[in-house]
Amino acid sequence: MFKWKEFGFGVSLAVLLAVVFLFWKNAVLSLVFVESRTYLSLIYPLLGLLATASLFSFNSIFMTNRWWAYLPPVFGISFPFFTLPASNSAIMTFAASIFLLVFATYRLRKEHELSLGFSVSKILKSGLPVFFTTAALVISVFYLNAVGGSQEQAISSIFPRSFSNFTIRLLSSQLQSVIGLPVALDPNKTVDETLKDFLEQQSAKEGLSLDKISPNEIQRFIEAERRDIADQFGIQLSGDEKISDAFYQTATARLIKLVGPYQTYLPFASAMAFFLAFKTFTIPLFYLTVILEFLLIKTAKFANILKSEKRNIEVEKLTL
Repeated sequence: MFKWKEFGFGVSLAVLLAVVFLFWKNAVLSLVFVESRTYLSLIYPLLGLLATASLFSFNSIFMTNRWWAYLPPVFGISFPFFTLPASNSAIMTFAASIFLLVFATYRLRKEHELSLGFSVSKILKSGLPVFFTTAALVISVFYLNAVGGSQEQAISSIFPRSFSNFTIRLLSSQLQSVIGLPVALDPNKTVDETLKDFLEQQSAKEGLSLDKISPNEIQRFIEAERRDIADQFGIQLSGDEKISDAFYQTATARLIKLVGPYQTYLPFASAMAFFLAFKTFTIPLFYLTVILEFLLIKTAKFANILKSEKRNIEVEKLTL
C-alpha cells in the first residue's frame, strides 16, 4: 500500500544526501585551495551531515516498504559522484558507498525487527557507524579529487601555509640557531627585511650605526647572506618572500626529498590520512546523532507520524 508520508521521507532523504555531500565537496575544495582556510567553514556541512544521519536512521528503521528504505539513500549518494571525473578511485568508492549504505540500512532494520524493546542507542549502534564510514569514504574521495596528482598540493593540504606562522612563533629560538641568525624571526617580515635587522643588530654590538654604512654595502651583505641561506636549505630566495613563505618552501622541499621515489603516492597517503582523521571525528558525531534521533522520534510521535502498537515477535535460535 502506497503511503504518502513514506514517499515524502524517502524523497527528503535522497535530496538531503545529495545536497549535503555536494556541500562537502565545496568545503573540501576550500580546505585544499584556500590559503587562509578556516575550519569554521565546516560547521554547516557538519550540521548537514548530522541531519542526514538522523533522517537516514529514521527511514531505515520505520519504513514499512523496504524499497523506500533502500532506494532513497542509493539515489542520494549517487548524485555527487556524477560531478567527479570517472577515475578508478571514484568508481570503486561509488560501488563501496552503495554497498555500505545498503548494509547499514539492513543492520538498522534487522536490529529494530528483532529488538523486544525500543532503544535508540542500541539500534543506531548496529548501523550508524557504517553510515559514517561511508560518509568519510565519500568525503575522502572528494579530497583526493581536489588534490589531484600534485605532490605539492597534497603536502599543502596536510601542512597548511597558515600553520607555518604558528610553527615559526612556537619554535622561533630553535629556528634562529638552525639558520644562524640571532635576530627574532617575524613570519610577516620578508627575508631581506630580516637580514637587514640582523645587520643592524650586529652593527649596534660593534657600536656602529646602520646609517653610517653605505646602501651598496648593506645590499651586498643582504645578498651574500641570502645566498648562504638558500644554499644551506636548497631553495630559491629572491628576498621578497615572507619568512613564513620561505619556511614553508623549505619544509615542503625537505618532505618531498625525504619521501623520494614514493612522492607519487603522496596524494593517496594524504587522502588516507584525511579518511582516518575524519573517521575518528565521527565518533562524537555518532552520540550527537543519537540525541538528535531521539528528539526526531519524540517529535514524530507528538505529530502522530509515528504510532505505538503491540506486536508478537518470533525469534529463530539454534538449539541442541
